[in-house]
Amino acid sequence: MGLVNTDCIPAPLELIKNNKIDMRFLQTHRAPLADILEGYELFGGKRDNCLKWIVTNREC
Repeated sequence: MGLVNTDCIPAPLELIKNNKIDMRFLQTHRAPLADILEGYELFGGKRDNCLKWIVTNREC
């Protein structure tokens, strides 16, 4: 466990919100909620270079 200084969080969030920092590269996998168990296995097992599993309303 570690401590995070949350006073600094608003500045980078504002940069992300204003598209000054592109975070899309972290979203490596997308799938509908029905596939969430597969997502847990993929992300939890660190398979297929999964950094972030995004639940969508449609197939990707």
